[in-house]
Amino acid sequence: MAINYVEQFRPQLEQKYARELVSGDLVANGVTFVGTQTVKIPRLTVAGYKEHSRGGGWNRQSLANDWELKKLEHDRDVEFFVDAMDVDETNQVLSAANVTNTFEEEQAIPELDAYRFSKIYYDYTTTFSESADDTVLSEANVLTIFDKFMEEMDDAGVPQSGRILYVTAAVHTMLKNAQQVQRAIIVGGTNDGRINRGVRSLDEVKIVIVPKDRFKTVYNFTSGFEPALGALQINMILLHPRSVIAVDKHSSIYLWPPGSHTQGDGYLYQNRRYGDLFLIEKKLDGIKINVDTGAVNVGISSIEQVGGTAGSVNSTGIKITFDEDVVGLEASHVTLSSGSGSAVKGNLSGSGKVWTLGISSPVEGNVGIKFSGLSGYAFPSLPVLVDIYSEKIIAVVSAVQQGGASGGTPSTGIKFTFDKDVTGLQASHFTITAGTGSATKGALSGSAKEWTLALSSPTSGTVSVGIAGLTGYRFPAATIVEIYGS
Repeated sequence: MAINYVEQFRPQLEQKYARELVSGDLVANGVTFVGTQTVKIPRLTVAGYKEHSRGGGWNRQSLANDWELKKLEHDRDVEFFVDAMDVDETNQVLSAANVTNTFEEEQAIPELDAYRFSKIYYDYTTTFSESADDTVLSEANVLTIFDKFMEEMDDAGVPQSGRILYVTAAVHTMLKNAQQVQRAIIVGGTNDGRINRGVRSLDEVKIVIVPKDRFKTVYNFTSGFEPALGALQINMILLHPRSVIAVDKHSSIYLWPPGSHTQGDGYLYQNRRYGDLFLIEKKLDGIKINVDTGAVNVGISSIEQVGGTAGSVNSTGIKITFDEDVVGLEASHVTLSSGSGSAVKGNLSGSGKVWTLGISSPVEGNVGIKFSGLSGYAFPSLPVLVDIYSEKIIAVVSAVQQGGASGGTPSTGIKFTFDKDVTGLQASHFTITAGTGSATKGALSGSAKEWTLALSSPTSGTVSVGIAGLTGYRFPAATIVEIYGS
């Protein structure tokens, strides 16, 4: 006759799971079984208040109670045969205990954690099409990501009490060393001078360290468990247990003594566990995940403009030096944003650590440059500012014909008033294009902000005057001026 040692070892197993199962806080809340494979998760929807009438009566609102059906999929078993000569007859229970202890410690408990965490990721990203955060974590930003997760949960009304942060040991170390953390230093009560730097909670959120081999996005459960091809490392999961249902339908451990089975002269050990984990659709706001995509974390060692001189010569590009070699970078991976200055993005050239982005039409000041979208690489998430230079940009305050009047008095020139002083301007820098009127360009006179271009043979109407070619200055492409003819 076989004995179900789950009952005999229940206290020891419960202690072992409480101590070694890192996902033990995830439990089944309010589920009802339908047959042997399906659970019903209650889903209650209620409408809100309405204005109360002092004349009596109540506002009846709608109330809906339905069920979310989930099918259990994770059904696992194992069997071991132990020859009778290898077991002392008086030690059967101890032998069962030893097998159970080793199997639970090395296989069952780690696999249950691995399945639960990978199922959380699968349901979150595949079943419900949510996106996991893939920011590359560091001591500088780990608390920023944590605060972002917490803020999103707060905005969604997720209860603050009871949240749990599951992290790898590496991320836990980042939290301990994070730039923003202010730690309480606890000196050991035995007066031995020891300092406890442990971080076991953050903003009243319980922190649980998960061994990294139990914290992958997908596993192969063909024999035991191992990370599947293409599995990513989960860095952290912030969740509220109310968002998760972890179900254990059946658990059994049997030891069949010799003669009670037909497998041979020995003891037959059997172990089975049947259960699953599900996310609750209406409580997904209580789940936040960060994964490591395996991308190379690339920083910017230096960034500088190329070819420009402040106030006189346009920058022709921006030179970027990374701290890691980069392959496959294209201009499409670059975003150029205006700051106090601006420019138009051009071609990208370079290789390895050093790349140059061509720019045109620069306006002196700073611009932001950001890299993204290149598979296999993680660049800084915020734009990096760089100063660029340009010619002195001149605006035309006014352009007025001189000497003419409608009705027969021809214009003799056009007087330009600029917003900045200009040096070295010549008539050769001016181009007159006929519009409804026309004229021939003559000599130029003036200085600083005020210059006059002489005209001859004018006809009444408008002309377009362009100014270009003066080194160190950029003028408007064209200025429309009305002139008079004879």
